[in-house]
Amino acid sequence: MKLARCIISGKRIESNLSRLLNQAEPDVLQLDWFHEQPAEAWNPQDIKFTTGGVREEFKIVHKALYLRPQLRVATNIGGLNVVGAMEALAEFLSEHGSPDMPIAAIRGENVLADIDDFLPAMKKIDLANVLSAQVEIGGGPFATALVEGARIVVAGAYDLSAPFLAAAVSEGLCGWDDKQFLGKLTAASQFVDLLVEAFADGRIELDQGASGELFAPVAENACSKFWNMRLTMSEGFRATVLIEMSSVQLANLREFCRDQFSEQPITIKKFVPTGRAENEGDLLVRLEYQANSRETCQQFVDSLQFWLRQHSDGTIVAPLPSIQLFTKTMLVPVAAERIVLSVDTRPAREWL
Repeated sequence: MKLARCIISGKRIESNLSRLLNQAEPDVLQLDWFHEQPAEAWNPQDIKFTTGGVREEFKIVHKALYLRPQLRVATNIGGLNVVGAMEALAEFLSEHGSPDMPIAAIRGENVLADIDDFLPAMKKIDLANVLSAQVEIGGGPFATALVEGARIVVAGAYDLSAPFLAAAVSEGLCGWDDKQFLGKLTAASQFVDLLVEAFADGRIELDQGASGELFAPVAENACSKFWNMRLTMSEGFRATVLIEMSSVQLANLREFCRDQFSEQPITIKKFVPTGRAENEGDLLVRLEYQANSRETCQQFVDSLQFWLRQHSDGTIVAPLPSIQLFTKTMLVPVAAERIVLSVDTRPAREWL
């Protein structure tokens, strides 16, 4: 059995996925989506995975699924909306000749609605700032879906080694108690775009010349009684503005900021264009303002723009003012038995 893992991000070149599928011909493909801002980026609208639109990468995957009946795919494309992703995927498959392809959804790892039940003793966490709470599920649910015949298994979040371990167990290469074999698979799953050949005799080889067997502790989160819950929490918002102005105007700007925004510190950095001395002309000045809400940051931008029009010849230059959400993440172990999951496998057409 051949296993491969591929990460997809906004900067990824799709041809790499095609090459991996065409040249390596894996039996199981783990397709991970990565986003720098998980709480916002997992919005299906942002990843263009709503009904009527499917990710370009899945068009590549569908071709491989159509040509190679033994190929199966596990992915976290479901994000915060597993059902929405399934409907979009089912619509695409039905319209492209695969209405009977069995696809599975693993639901229940999004526990934000019940966050109070999982964090009763964590007084330091302001639950109002928790944007998402997803359990990184282990291999058991994936193994169930694969045994049920699913060609594509969609989840919201999982331990990175879970699909690999599930594939090995579902194919009978090992059991959940085979710590040595599962440990090697856990190590192999940490590589990206590496093809792994798992053999029943316990050997694991990598396709890019790695020598020797890989040993690593078994991923406890993927096959034990405890899974990690990943909390994404808001750290506030930051407004960034880039202005072109003179040194005199900069002094006036600093005074304006001290008078109007004394309660919230503002970072002001100046830059001298390459090849020019500071006294030869205008500077580039970057202002960063951080607040708890997007509205407060917008008020800062509006006030700054008004002041520039009234009291300065400074000009806001590209990129235009931006307001970004800043988040932090925390992993909290939870007992797997407390997470109520459902594994729903059915033909694509039945998801519509």
